[in-house]
Amino acid sequence: MTRISSLTAWLCASFFLWLAGPANAVDTVRFNVTGRLVTSTCDFSVGDVDRTIALDKINVTAFAGGVQSAGKKDFTLSLINCANATTANFLFSGSPHLVDGQRFANGVSPSVIALWLTDTATGTTIPANGSVLQRTRSVPVTGSTASLGLSAYYWNTSGSVPAPSKLTSRVTITMSYL
Repeated sequence: MTRISSLTAWLCASFFLWLAGPANAVDTVRFNVTGRLVTSTCDFSVGDVDRTIALDKINVTAFAGGVQSAGKKDFTLSLINCANATTANFLFSGSPHLVDGQRFANGVSPSVIALWLTDTATGTTIPANGSVLQRTRSVPVTGSTASLGLSAYYWNTSGSVPAPSKLTSRVTITMSYL
């Protein structure tokens, strides 16, 4: 009987070892992940959201002699409450004018007058039909604020004195932060 008990014990032990598989050491590691989703890193200053830039009225004769731009208006877009950002990127988009795609289209149709938008720091055109890189302006965040100076002009696409008209152009800015 001892022999059968030993054989039974050996078979049972072998079966349980077979079920358990090879012996490996197991360690358990636990860690925490936290995060926060926010809608933006900065806020536009009061008045910069859905802002209207009113160019001064000018006489159509300002375009006499082939002059293409007139009525320059400087303005600044300001960001406040910037947290954990070192750079603010302003990406401009809007419909390009049919005759001169670098300028933004006039919503008053038909019109030979378009919007010319430039970066005041460099005088560089922000082209309506440009690449993402050409339409993006990056400015440093200092403290918790950032500012971008811009200039808006009337732009005559005809080369001759235009008829009296209005300029209504919509430009959208998409923000990103680094």
